[in-house]
Amino acid sequence: MAGLRSLWVDGRGFPHRGRESMSTKSPLLEKWGQVWKKHQDEFTANSSRWTHDGWREPFQLLGASLIYTFNAMELMPESVFHEVVRPSKRDSQEIWKLLNGKNPDFRQNADEQLNELVSTMHIASSSFRLLTALYLTHKIQGPLTKLAKGKGDSKEWDRDKLKEYRQRARQLRCCKDNNPLHGHKCAEKVALVMTLDHRDEFGHGEQGRKKRFKSLSQLYFCRIFEAQLLLAELGVDQLAKLK
Repeated sequence: MAGLRSLWVDGRGFPHRGRESMSTKSPLLEKWGQVWKKHQDEFTANSSRWTHDGWREPFQLLGASLIYTFNAMELMPESVFHEVVRPSKRDSQEIWKLLNGKNPDFRQNADEQLNELVSTMHIASSSFRLLTALYLTHKIQGPLTKLAKGKGDSKEWDRDKLKEYRQRARQLRCCKDNNPLHGHKCAEKVALVMTLDHRDEFGHGEQGRKKRFKSLSQLYFCRIFEAQLLLAELGVDQLAKLK
């Protein structure tokens, strides 16, 4: 598999990597382009607010999350894209064996297994930044406002209110077998619990390993990408309303 190719963005804000090919990722990559364009437009409209921490910090976190999501989608092999995040039979040490004695320069050593490794790192980094950005904008009345709790530096999401949505998330299955996430009732809350469980499983965030809901054997990568894009768009919309 070819290594990392240079990313360029056309005049509409849509991403390209050298050549385009249709795949089951294409609808989500198109959605990414739409959300990225909104994020760019927010900077154009409000760059004068750069010195305002309350706007700049979530803006940067949302941008970083979108960059990580895009690269994760681009690099993730098509077969892995539609797998559960934590399959029961895979031996993850095999990927690390490939790095033994190598410089981890993915531009030179990239192949399908290494692309899988770096893409899963990117998607985890996206979840980490995205949920922090959303928390920073939660004061704007929106679908997730009542799920935020904590004061000062204690930034948390109220997991006790998410049990119902966690069950819905686990029932989604692969995007090829079911309707798009945005068409589901309470889609933002389902997306929140999916992204939260994904982040917590890898020890990120305010709870980290203290809260592991063992969802990753039931959640699919394609659904995590859907959730990240839905929440990133919500975050950009909330950001535009910040005073």
